[in-house]
Amino acid sequence: MSKKIPILLLAVISIFLVGEAAFAQEITLLYTGQTHAMLYPCDCPVEADGGVARRAALIKQLRKSNPNTLLLDSGNYFAGGLLDQVTQNTQLDMQRTVVNLRAMELMQYDALNLSNDEFNFGERFFEDSAAKLKLNFVSSNIQSERISYYIIKEIAGIKIGIVGLANHKAKEKLSVLSFSEPLAALKDSVAKLKERGVDIVILLSNIGSEECQRLVKEVPGIDLVLEGGGSFKEDISYKKGETIFLRPVWQARKLGKAVLKIKNKKIVDSRVEEIRVSDKITDDPQVLSML
Repeated sequence: MSKKIPILLLAVISIFLVGEAAFAQEITLLYTGQTHAMLYPCDCPVEADGGVARRAALIKQLRKSNPNTLLLDSGNYFAGGLLDQVTQNTQLDMQRTVVNLRAMELMQYDALNLSNDEFNFGERFFEDSAAKLKLNFVSSNIQSERISYYIIKEIAGIKIGIVGLANHKAKEKLSVLSFSEPLAALKDSVAKLKERGVDIVILLSNIGSEECQRLVKEVPGIDLVLEGGGSFKEDISYKKGETIFLRPVWQARKLGKAVLKIKNKKIVDSRVEEIRVSDKITDDPQVLSML
């Protein structure tokens, strides 16, 4: 009898562990931000990384390893502006932006947040460009027929709501499109998502780290935030309360990757890393042909 008890105990433990493994799910989040339409690898003496053709190839590779993948951008993917290191003139910057958007379309981004740089060439240029592309632009505080108030994606039975916030610099560039204050817009969009039975809420933000933390504190129910961009010295991720904050790499020289562990339709753990978009990655031929 004494020998049978340990065997029975092991059997129970094994069943429990199998049940736990089956219950847990993993969703891979790939993300970028502050790319400023950087089409080519950086002109760096060390680690000349980046480039949309390499990024497209890397994303394809990662999607094959986990089809439960979400691809997001937190904003400022248009050329031009003070932070665009390779800006030349308005005409060339507009052309570079069009190529970048087509590349992002081929990469099949699930949602693109809007920020101030997306209106560097005026509202009409954004609207005309958006009309020609199969891209999901999202913003809770900029209203347009081409912009979704929020987006819902269902992955592995998990309903994920995605909202976006633009900063006040974007407001200064708008004359036709309406701009709402971030706090009120965020409260409204999160409430609507909860009414629609969303399990996880992701905020794409370009309003600054401190301001974003304040908003998340005032608007409960946000599970993950993708910030507008980080520096090389900052942590790639951190947590405030129950909310995970992610920072993308400048000019997408590295691709952000967060593996989210889901239990009971909630994020219970995350593994975050940055993957170099290095010269070891063979360019995607379809994107390369546009360059």
